[in-house]
Amino acid sequence: MGARAHARLLWYFERVHCLSNSSRIAVVVAACLGALCLSRAARADGASADMAAARALGIEGMKLADSGKCEDAIDRLSRSEQLHHAPSVLERLGECQVATGKFVDGTESLQRVVREELPPNAPAVFVAAKARAQKALDAARPKVAKLVLTVTGAPRDALTLTVDGETVSSAFFGVARPTDPGEHVVLASAPGFTPATRRVTLAPGGSESVALTLEADPTSLATAAPKAPVAGPPPSEGLGFRRVAGLSSLAVGGVALAAGTVFGLIAVSKKTSLDGQCLSKVCPTGTQGAIDTAYAFGTVSTVGFIVGGVGLVGGAVLLLLPNRASSPPSAITVHPVVGLGTLGVSGSF
Repeated sequence: MGARAHARLLWYFERVHCLSNSSRIAVVVAACLGALCLSRAARADGASADMAAARALGIEGMKLADSGKCEDAIDRLSRSEQLHHAPSVLERLGECQVATGKFVDGTESLQRVVREELPPNAPAVFVAAKARAQKALDAARPKVAKLVLTVTGAPRDALTLTVDGETVSSAFFGVARPTDPGEHVVLASAPGFTPATRRVTLAPGGSESVALTLEADPTSLATAAPKAPVAGPPPSEGLGFRRVAGLSSLAVGGVALAAGTVFGLIAVSKKTSLDGQCLSKVCPTGTQGAIDTAYAFGTVSTVGFIVGGVGLVGGAVLLLLPNRASSPPSAITVHPVVGLGTLGVSGSF
């Protein structure tokens, strides 16, 4: 409903409250009929404007077609047909489409005119257009070419196939597709595959087959390959570190044991010498320095044996511990245990 019709209806409703029931009904009916007439008039005005514009575009398009300017004529005739259908306009549009090499679009336009049922009182120009469309269709139809497309190497549901940039439905795979004569570019692509393209030239009324094979894109495969998780140093790196640490610990332990042995022998020698001088655990006054030296050498020997034992055990553990590549090397703790009558080592792995 237009704005004028709506305003008129409100005007009637504002005045209907002061009338009797019978008068009120009559006024409402009259108002609705008036609004309906105004709405139809508004639509008629719009349709008339469309028809006038379609007529002007159609006349301009036909003049361009008569002068051989079909490329420009197609634009005018197409817009005229969109605004208002007329068999005479659609027929000239089909003729121009065929004249510019668009045989598929042109034959479709001409077939629409040929198949249209005209009323008995149809204008003579429409009847003439239908006869002219049939003649043009008979001449153009044999020139429509056929193109058979097949693509292998990739799943069909992942394929994208285009001809001259226009996507082709998978329903055409392996069957003849009506195509305009001339040169065309066929392109097939799919995710993870290298695109394949082919140029083909179709003769009027000819038929060609194009078979494309898609190959996996190595770059895409390398990018999509999952990367192995990295947990700690590589096995070779962890094994090398433990080997160096184990050998170093064995070397230190060996040196410490050697030192402990030397100092132990010296301490035993001094103790033997003192045993000859001390009677009943009583030593002469001048032997106190020798006694202190013997005790010191004994202490150093004990420490040397302890450190040597720890080094040897720790080095052996580092060299013999199984290599676990799936987890980082565990922390190793080794410490001596010295007590009354006890000498050893303990540790955690």
